[in-house]
Amino acid sequence: MLKELMAVLLGTSTEVEKTPLEQCNEAAYTIETAYERSFKVEMARRQYGDDAAPFANLVTQAIFNFTAIEFDHDAGKEFREIAALEYSNAAKHQKIQPEVLTRVLVHRASVLETPLDEFELHMMMLWQRQMAAVGRFTPDEGYSLLEHLPYVKVLMGMAVTDLEIERFGEIWSAPVEPPVVPPVVAAETPPDESAAGSPEPAPTEASDKPLAT
Repeated sequence: MLKELMAVLLGTSTEVEKTPLEQCNEAAYTIETAYERSFKVEMARRQYGDDAAPFANLVTQAIFNFTAIEFDHDAGKEFREIAALEYSNAAKHQKIQPEVLTRVLVHRASVLETPLDEFELHMMMLWQRQMAAVGRFTPDEGYSLLEHLPYVKVLMGMAVTDLEIERFGEIWSAPVEPPVVPPVVAAETPPDESAAGSPEPAPTEASDKPLAT
């Protein structure tokens, strides 16, 4: 499966050619599915039994849909407390590198048309939980669609503290290999470089390195 996905991302697939949006959607779905699966495995390892899958689903949906955890009305108090705790500690179980998750969430936000202020709050929360990369740690390449660029600009403008950086490094101290990203789409209209604020990052070529998981 990974081999086929790599071929799609690198543009070497012999299948019917997909649009750039379809390729980004496929890559995002694959990462989201892998995230939930790995989280479920960790919850099962920690002996949560039948609750492992619901915990994994709730946390994954909250992360990828820019929401708080959305419990069913019949969820018990203990279940809610444990799910909230595991969400706050999710970075300790996270198998997806923060740079990869950040790229996927940029695409998800563009598809969902998430307001920029809500996106910023969500990403700051994930950064403070050592799950995503923002500020000067924002991945500065690999954004394939023009719709991604406003969200990338928000990320790059976010302030981070020395304490947050220290905590981030405690979990993600190993060198991070650049992840594979969807191929570039030529911009029909170049970004307005005269606009106020920091220049928006330009789309870049896809990496030829393996997906980090």
